[in-house]
Amino acid sequence: MSMADLSAILSQLRTEIESRIREELSGSSNAGKRILYAMVTPIYLNIIGDSQECNLEFLAGGSVQLHTGLSSNPDVTVKGDLASLRNAVLQRSSQAFKEAERDGRIVVTGHTWKGQQAIQKVRELLTSNP
Repeated sequence: MSMADLSAILSQLRTEIESRIREELSGSSNAGKRILYAMVTPIYLNIIGDSQECNLEFLAGGSVQLHTGLSSNPDVTVKGDLASLRNAVLQRSSQAFKEAERDGRIVVTGHTWKGQQAIQKVRELLTSNP
């Protein structure tokens, strides 16, 4: 598999995640969520699949940027064999993701306080249907 494979998967996922975050933050009843989200962003998520490395940068307002390579100061790292990552993300299967974590094929690590708080949301964003 080439670097384009991980980047292509994450590019499509980035668009879906951005849309979902913006929807979650929209509306007058979600003002508190918007303020909280703005306070904790940016959040840097490194994703490592075998020798392929990318990172997602979550920004205030719900924007999400995809970068090749790793962030030097990640809040969260998701690392696993590319096949397991690809399977869980493409299928949008939280069960496949949990199983891969349980088997040690995917490891999610929070490096900062923000990262520790964001781990569950990261799992949800990577695997749930839009």
